[in-house]
Amino acid sequence: PGRVTIGERRWNGTMLRLTRAALYERVWAEPVEKLAKSWGLSGCGLATACKRAGVPVPPRGYWARVQNGQRPRRTPLREVGKGYPVEIVINLPRKVP
Repeated sequence: PGRVTIGERRWNGTMLRLTRAALYERVWAEPVEKLAKSWGLSGCGLATACKRAGVPVPPRGYWARVQNGQRPRRTPLREVGKGYPVEIVINLPRKVP
């Protein structure tokens, strides 16, 4: 597979295209649940897409450690291997003003 698609394509939505590295940086910059909500997705759906794309997500308790001043290690992003997508496409719902 050359791409992982997240969310349903909607005629009035927008598409966000990310590389695996860009998605990795986003999920390690803020909690998956919060990031998914900002994109109009479920946290479980985004976590599943990360798994399919071979993008590790922070383990349980990671963000609590960060809030308490610790600097836990990130799980490194492995190089693209056979079977991993190069691009992640996220279909975002239209934002209601």
